[in-house]
Amino acid sequence: MLRVQLSIIALLIAFQFSQAQIITTSPAAPTVDGELTIFYDATLGTAELADCNCEVYIHTGLITNESDDPSDWQYVPTEWGEENPAWQLQPVDGEDNLYSYTFSPTVATYFGLPGNEEAQQLALVFRNGDGSLEGKDTGGSDIFVDLFDSQVFSTNLSVPVEQGDVWPLGLSLDILSGSTQPASLELYDNDVLVASASNSTQLEYSATYTSAGTHELRLEAETSDGQTETQTWSYSTALVVEITDPEAGLIPAEQGEMINYSATSYLPLDLSISFDGQNSTETGGSVSGSINAPNQNGISQLIVAATHEGVTAADTLNVVVG
Repeated sequence: MLRVQLSIIALLIAFQFSQAQIITTSPAAPTVDGELTIFYDATLGTAELADCNCEVYIHTGLITNESDDPSDWQYVPTEWGEENPAWQLQPVDGEDNLYSYTFSPTVATYFGLPGNEEAQQLALVFRNGDGSLEGKDTGGSDIFVDLFDSQVFSTNLSVPVEQGDVWPLGLSLDILSGSTQPASLELYDNDVLVASASNSTQLEYSATYTSAGTHELRLEAETSDGQTETQTWSYSTALVVEITDPEAGLIPAEQGEMINYSATSYLPLDLSISFDGQNSTETGGSVSGSINAPNQNGISQLIVAATHEGVTAADTLNVVVG
């Protein structure tokens, strides 16, 4: 019977929202014949390197027009498991688990790319010194960064929420956009101009929403000689309650074991907390506390909920004893 209950509960585990991108770049629209700095967030993707207290190394190559598929890396200059200082990422000051690496003097020169071959993507995997820990994208896939041709006017709109997905109210949405050539850049949110820059290749904007709805971002770019590009990105915003720790929606426990948890609604709301017949309320939109697993085998649920604009959202932690 317990196995049946576990199968049912596994279907009820709340979706965990991605709050950032595993890779961000400078510049926002990286070109093959320009310098490129990447920033790697080790807490995202497979996250094996999060809090590893280790040196982090890059394993990299290019996806070109000669590649058969995304696994067919070209011009790989790194060796797995070798602790070469030239391949070591640098920790970003003041930012836990954030690392940077620069391809210089240009991406093409770094990889030794022939002039008659087109680089389409940068391929990446991260590791500790001996390769026993890996940093890959969600699901264990390689990480890819699109590359652009500086001779062709293009734009890149980088938004840390997938097209059509939901972004939590109250959580800052950091938007990075740019172009391969200097241009007038304008960013619109539902046809309202929210950010602009003149004669620039980069435009940054942060949005924090307090009401649910749908949004279309639109980047409009125009060069001094009249070339234009428009790019759009659509998503929605909604109230989200998330149990941030433990990250798993279902955890095993011993009878009477104390379990620490943290939860947030991202907005300063009252949180309703329910576990094993006990109910409480916390103000301010975030809570850190502990519960004790029941003294009998079975499945219990910690439920954290909040209400905003007449809508209630909740997240659940399933505690399995026995």
